[in-house]
Amino acid sequence: MRKDDGTLTPQGQSSVRKYADLLLRKADAYGRLPTPVNDLIDAAKLEIARENALDKVYLGELYRALPNAFKLVPDRLKRAAGKVLGLLDRPARTIHLDPGVHRKKQTFLSLHEVAHDALPWQRQTFALLEDSENELDPETHDQYEREANCFASEVLFQLDGFAEEAADWDFGIRTPLKLSARFGSSFYAAARRYVVTGCRPSALLVFEQPVVRPELGEYLVLRRAVVSPSFGEHFGEVRWPHECGPGHFFTRYRPRNKLTAPTPFRLMNAEGTHVACLAEAFDSTHQIFFLLCPLKP
Repeated sequence: MRKDDGTLTPQGQSSVRKYADLLLRKADAYGRLPTPVNDLIDAAKLEIARENALDKVYLGELYRALPNAFKLVPDRLKRAAGKVLGLLDRPARTIHLDPGVHRKKQTFLSLHEVAHDALPWQRQTFALLEDSENELDPETHDQYEREANCFASEVLFQLDGFAEEAADWDFGIRTPLKLSARFGSSFYAAARRYVVTGCRPSALLVFEQPVVRPELGEYLVLRRAVVSPSFGEHFGEVRWPHECGPGHFFTRYRPRNKLTAPTPFRLMNAEGTHVACLAEAFDSTHQIFFLLCPLKP
């Protein structure tokens, strides 16, 4: 399972929201749906590259930074570059995006790259690094990526705008599905926002598409788990299954078309009590999503 890539301290969250609000106001984006991402990028005085120069830009910078021994293995370099989906060229004020990424994911990626320039402490750090031979340490890099993800979500969903609209709908997996189209986001981004900012205890499990193992049957592999603060308080740190075999609840009740009806199941809370819950699922064709919540909020 992939590690959490969007959680910040309350103070960090507040700082990111401050600059997300500034950009939304500068672009006059509040209340305009879907969120006008191009206007936000213009307001940040950046632009999306018209030609795909991602590989050339990234490979050149990465190659110069590598030890000589590593430079003798170009295949490794190509594999590393293949993982880069977006890149901010600060001196050129240009954002490079992988054209192979789905359009709605490109929306989030572009705002993620805007964050690296819009958050002043990040902008200052990268400006200093550009003029030196130093590199960003892994811990700071991880923190900056979390902040950029948080910034992109705050801007795309117009701070509290998404949560306010979601509160007017019945709780369920169809709500983020509808709101994703309304705000112009991917379903994953909307579902994650729905869980994290909602008032109801809930969790989102994201599985890869099923794989069939000879003589064993169908398996689901967990990609990521996201829980609301209230869900975490009630259930503690749930040991979600890394893999779900043929007899597991999530494998048996995965969608056979697109959506499933709410289905009862039980989950152990922090006190060791089994709590009655409901699970709904959605198959996006890329991943399978389960939205979980206690039966009684």
